[in-house]
Amino acid sequence: MEQTITIDPKTVFIAGFFAGVLLLALVATFLNVRNTRGPKERRFVVRACVATWALFVSFLLLLYFVGPPWRYVIVVVYVVAFPVFIYRWSTMHQLIRHIDERDSQVEDKAETDREDAGKDASP
Repeated sequence: MEQTITIDPKTVFIAGFFAGVLLLALVATFLNVRNTRGPKERRFVVRACVATWALFVSFLLLLYFVGPPWRYVIVVVYVVAFPVFIYRWSTMHQLIRHIDERDSQVEDKAETDREDAGKDASP
């Protein structure tokens, strides 16, 4: 007696959808890290990406392992907390980028002033 394996199209669609979302999230993480400008910013972005992935994976694991009444509480907590974290991280990212740009402008001005002072001192 042969058994035939049937694949439910709905299951294939759901698995393909989640694989696509995972692939796009990995690409977005890579691009976020690649588009950083300085070492402080890169360090922050890497930490923020690791924290985001940890929160996302913990959310999925909690949804899978926790029973129905608490599952809904977890969804509410994550739906409220995740946008707050994203807002704070993006604000901090902008602040780090602004500080790095200001520091580089100050360094460029100091270098230009030193060059001008060297030209003035020569006979």
